[in-house]
Amino acid sequence: MLEVFFSMHHHGGRISEMEKLQVQELLRNEELCVAKAEFFMNQTQDPSLRDLCRQCVNTGHRHINELNNILRGAGISPHPQ
Repeated sequence: MLEVFFSMHHHGGRISEMEKLQVQELLRNEELCVAKAEFFMNQTQDPSLRDLCRQCVNTGHRHINELNNILRGAGISPHPQ
């Protein structure tokens, strides 16, 4: 789904109100995933689990940046983090 929105963004396409709401929902979900992964990363003593959580956090931050870029490209103020 991100790829579709990202493709639209690169082609200068505007997004509908429904698409805007969907992107904002995806953004909230990614922020929640990052918060959970950070929480578990700080709780675990296992280095391999900590690394896995760190990867999830990094991926989540990339997704958040992409979603914010989509909103900016559509002339919409990005969601504050």
